[in-house]
Amino acid sequence: MLQPSPGRAERRPLGLRREVLPESADRLPAQCRQPRIRARAGLRPRRLPGQRQAGADHDAADQGPARLPGEPLARPTALRSTVLLILLPPSEGKAAPAGRGRPVDIDALWTPGLAGARRKIVDALREASAGPDGAAVLGLTDGRRSELDLNLRLPDLPARPAGEVYTGVLYDALRLTELSSRAKRRANAAIRVQSALWGPIKITDRIPPYRLSIGTSLPGIGPLAGFWRSETADLDAPGELIIDCRSTGYATAWQPRSDKLIKVTALTEKDGVRSVVSHFAKHTRGVVARLLLEAERTPRTPQQVRDIIARHGHCELDRMRTGWQLSVITDAAGRLRMAADQ
Repeated sequence: MLQPSPGRAERRPLGLRREVLPESADRLPAQCRQPRIRARAGLRPRRLPGQRQAGADHDAADQGPARLPGEPLARPTALRSTVLLILLPPSEGKAAPAGRGRPVDIDALWTPGLAGARRKIVDALREASAGPDGAAVLGLTDGRRSELDLNLRLPDLPARPAGEVYTGVLYDALRLTELSSRAKRRANAAIRVQSALWGPIKITDRIPPYRLSIGTSLPGIGPLAGFWRSETADLDAPGELIIDCRSTGYATAWQPRSDKLIKVTALTEKDGVRSVVSHFAKHTRGVVARLLLEAERTPRTPQQVRDIIARHGHCELDRMRTGWQLSVITDAAGRLRMAADQ
């Protein structure tokens, strides 16, 4: 048997190996070796040295599988699960428009399957804002009619991350910019803001400022809470443990199905009598969200959530007919109270 001569032996650089494709790959055209088309053909996409494994990042994983050009957007269903999900309301006040930047890309917002619903709201809001009764429809006083201009310019206004757009009591208590690096990564993966305009979005989603509340009934759309409840009926929450810090109106707009959903309420106690906190409820919920994000370990059970908050103030965890309720006891100024202070 003849042996190949040393001079003609196949030589490859050290550290590299020949990729062996499945037998079916030999029958595919060259363009099928692109990652997306390889996946559609049932082949495993190539992974280059140093390339991150698909699904390792929460931001990418939440978007679901890649969509090929021309494919229709699917209606939202189950999404990749994360350990913790924190649901927040938006704020009535919003930061001024950015001086420059790209406008909102509706298809790039969290859960692209809601893009059609979002465009319906944008169109209806702009039409209502341009009408003579725009201020009345949106519940604006004469002194705030200038906010209608934001709605009219929605497609062109520079967008910025939602975490920078929303301001107000809850977000002042949350203090996103002051979180530790680890807590910021948790916040980017865990927080969803229930917007009246955009539906549920991430704080990293880029949006412009706008004027619209969940209690509004837009012509051609109807009550927004009911509209979003219908649009998100098939949207499963991507969290094993859900912390609901939303007010009642926003909480009805998306109702994730989970036996580990914890509704956060704020109570004040005076002379042994407890009452629901109204003005400081947003502050308390912002504090709770911050404490969970900054916790040494991500909580996985309702009891672990209670234990984290109990280190900073008095709280009680109760099993409800559906889910759980975490009652946080505050003083008259909305500050968390230790159990020994009562």
